[in-house]
Amino acid sequence: MPYLPYVERVVETYAKGDDLLRPLEALEVFSGLSGRYRDSDDWYEERSRLFFDYLAFDHPSPPYRSILHRYFVEGTERIRREGLVDVYRGFLSSHAGVFDILKVGRADVTLKDLIGGCHFRVSLSEGAYSFVEGVVINARIIPFRGGLILGHGLLLHPEHASPHILKLMAALRSEGILGWTSFFLLARMKLQHDMSPTFKLASIYTPRSFLIKRA
Repeated sequence: MPYLPYVERVVETYAKGDDLLRPLEALEVFSGLSGRYRDSDDWYEERSRLFFDYLAFDHPSPPYRSILHRYFVEGTERIRREGLVDVYRGFLSSHAGVFDILKVGRADVTLKDLIGGCHFRVSLSEGAYSFVEGVVINARIIPFRGGLILGHGLLLHPEHASPHILKLMAALRSEGILGWTSFFLLARMKLQHDMSPTFKLASIYTPRSFLIKRA
């Protein structure tokens, strides 16, 4: 992923501090949101990639909203000298969501945001993913060097789960509880499927799921 060297540099810069990055705290919060996993799980690498993006893009580093935000503010002069202002500004505009794959091209993919409703055309390295039209994914869209790319933290939901997910999202919207946390709800549902693949998809991706937090 072309954005990773820039983000990894930020993480490495602040990993030396005592409480600016807080990876253990971030992991605890992330696990509470997305579901707990172990390093012996078959899906460990997939979840680790998702966590890395959460750590860099989403977890607060007070008073900043993320470690990337902190780096952008504290390292403005260095970023400007390196000609990377637009790169890091793009990181601050990244968008994690739940997307329906509408069209797969040779070099890009068209996605519909099931939370916000917008459509995106995202660059895709040929052969990078086994994307199929009609499949729902958890993904992060990152503005990068004049285009849009996908983060490497990505979850592909089962193909046959798509009709259930669309009904679920519509039900959450009608209840007024569809929002950015729905990204993590779908991540937990995918984990539930990974842990119990024999469960019916309709019993996992359902508005009646115990994973949905209601007031």
